[in-house]
Amino acid sequence: NETYLSLAHKAMVFLQRGQLQTGGWYYGRLRRQRWIDSFHTSYNVCALLDYQRITGDPAFEEAMLRGHRYYQTSFFTGEGAPKYFHNRTFPVDIHACSQAILHFIAFSSIDPSALARASKTFHWTMRNMAAPDGSFYYQRHRLWTNRAPYMRWGQAWMLRALAKLLLSSASPHAAVITPIWHSGENGSG
Repeated sequence: NETYLSLAHKAMVFLQRGQLQTGGWYYGRLRRQRWIDSFHTSYNVCALLDYQRITGDPAFEEAMLRGHRYYQTSFFTGEGAPKYFHNRTFPVDIHACSQAILHFIAFSSIDPSALARASKTFHWTMRNMAAPDGSFYYQRHRLWTNRAPYMRWGQAWMLRALAKLLLSSASPHAAVITPIWHSGENGSG
């Protein structure tokens, strides 16, 4: 559908124009929205990747790759914890964890290190964000953890990430993921 392709192209032009030199994006265009967070950055990068895959148009590849590099270098601790913001570790948010897994699975066809990164984030998340009942905590702060199992924000996105991970070529995780769904264990042994 040429109308949809044209609209998609315009959206990608908008994304490219809003990209910072570093490779990231501000959350919004207003002055009070000038923060950079991991999952919105990833949404933009994944949108550029999806556009290229669907249309075959490589016009935004440089912006996509710059954004992907920025995402991997700015939003993770050495242990694999996904940071909410580019410039500080806490809070670690379950949505950032799930989007990180989804991001790296999406990039696995063009980035040889992506599945290993998805795996590292998955294992960190299971050790640090999974509750004994199989749900996931909302946020981990430096000195305390918000254990609320928000359905849309955390549980649904983690279920999506775990399903994608299970279906990806990173299937060795099936041995860890499957017991979580069947027995309610958090798999962090």
